[in-house]
Amino acid sequence: MPETHLAGVDLNLLVALDALLAERHVTRAAARVGLTQSAMSRALARLRDLLGDELLVRAGRAMVATPRAEALTDPLRALLADAGALLRRATPFDPATSDRAFRVEGGDFIEELVLPALVPRLRAEAPGVSLVAVGVHTSANALDALERGDLDAIASVPRDTYPPTLRARHLITDGFLCLLRADHPDASALDLPRYVALDHLLVSPMGGGGGIVDALLAERGLARRVAVRVQGFLPVASIIAGSDLVTTLPATLARRVAARGGVVVLPPPIPIPTFSLHLYWHARQDGDPGHRWFRDAFAAAARDGAPRRA
Repeated sequence: MPETHLAGVDLNLLVALDALLAERHVTRAAARVGLTQSAMSRALARLRDLLGDELLVRAGRAMVATPRAEALTDPLRALLADAGALLRRATPFDPATSDRAFRVEGGDFIEELVLPALVPRLRAEAPGVSLVAVGVHTSANALDALERGDLDAIASVPRDTYPPTLRARHLITDGFLCLLRADHPDASALDLPRYVALDHLLVSPMGGGGGIVDALLAERGLARRVAVRVQGFLPVASIIAGSDLVTTLPATLARRVAARGGVVVLPPPIPIPTFSLHLYWHARQDGDPGHRWFRDAFAAAARDGAPRRA
């Protein structure tokens, strides 16, 4: 196949191809990028000629991607994300007039910690900026999303699997507290034998496995019974307030739940190491003024929501 020189290629075709691969439908792809249907049809014909592949073929009433098109999907998305970042770096960022959207993954703990302070700041300083808080992926999927540009940042504990292409900023360091219903028989004190004897509620965002408490108990030859396992923190307060269960949560969240009534906080009966939360982003976003502004705003909001120790 002869070499293709970029100087002779209309790079707008790559934007059209990305829309076609995302929508698998000419009319919807045209609407996605602001073209007419006929213009998108012409773009598809030019792409087929350029790449020597049909890209999308009809299967009944639907259009399906060829193997070549499937192989192009992720690299193309990453290429366009890099191009977008390059152009944004060349453009001054004014939060007061920007309409950028920032997508952050962190789960409902991060949302509870950061968003109550971040949203008012965004509304005051950047009313046109939008924020999308997405659910927790697996670690590999989150990294892929950062690589493709589908995520701007993830808030998480440090992981050995994070590659050197990521940059990090410390947000908070937090500890752990236990929660019991306010009239629980052990609400005034909780020793280790009672802690192990009680049924536990475990928040497990990935839906399985144990946690640091299980590892610490195992070191002492002990084990707890996890009677209820949930993937998010939202139902915890109601479950604990209406049951004999105990749960062990990040201290910041536990104090906020207790402040709403119906439950009490107690120190865990075994020492649990503190943990740190960091904000991670792809290295290509380092110099982007808008992304840097957003990182500063996010970190400041995390500090505002950080635990206040007596």
